[in-house]
Amino acid sequence: MKIKLLSALSLVTLMGCGGSSTENLGNVSDSLTKTAEGYSKEITDWFDIEIGLYHPLQEPIHQSNIEMTFDVNQNGLFDDGDIRIIAGNASDSFTDIISSWAYNADYLVQLNSNNTMITFREMSGVIIGSSNTNYISQLGGVKTYQHLVNDQLTEQKIILRTNRSLSGSLPQLDQLMQQLRLIDANTPMNVALTDGLTDASSDYVPEPGVFTQQPILSLQDNQNDYTGNNQWVDIKSVHFISSTGE
Repeated sequence: MKIKLLSALSLVTLMGCGGSSTENLGNVSDSLTKTAEGYSKEITDWFDIEIGLYHPLQEPIHQSNIEMTFDVNQNGLFDDGDIRIIAGNASDSFTDIISSWAYNADYLVQLNSNNTMITFREMSGVIIGSSNTNYISQLGGVKTYQHLVNDQLTEQKIILRTNRSLSGSLPQLDQLMQQLRLIDANTPMNVALTDGLTDASSDYVPEPGVFTQQPILSLQDNQNDYTGNNQWVDIKSVHFISSTGE
């Protein structure tokens, strides 16, 4: 975990006969930024989806997950050539084992290839075997970000980073990279965040089964439009950024 502590204190020192005195003008602000990165720092060709939250993140994952579905061919359907990323608990099991979004989350990238789901993942998190699962290194992962001022949370994000330059000889890997490189801020997408409990709380951008119609760089979501009782899933914003500045 990276912790950066910044303290800004406005002081005026008055010099005169007999010594010095210090006057505190009262403009004291303690700013604390906390980040935790759960992906390789060697990833240089990437895109991030930053998901801003209205409320503090529930750090234990339990059964929670984020699903991001990209309509790469922009036809309004999830079909051949489209991409889905799942982060958190992808198996809905082992709820007491997974505790940290940054360091214990599953991270899966799925390619829809002729209506067959081909899954790529790292050998980490909760591993559930599948004939269509391929294991690959440096696929991506989750970063958490918090900014506090005077102990008050002012900004909260979950950031999902995906590698666009993967190496290996796995089936469909070239097709996966080709489709990943087509994703940019104008790619229609759907984001779902759920806590995964029996009476699940969820929030969607823009809404279930609907893809965005505007650039991802400008997405803002209404407050308190989630379903269920756990407000931490309430999405505030979705933002796209990439290593190439697209």
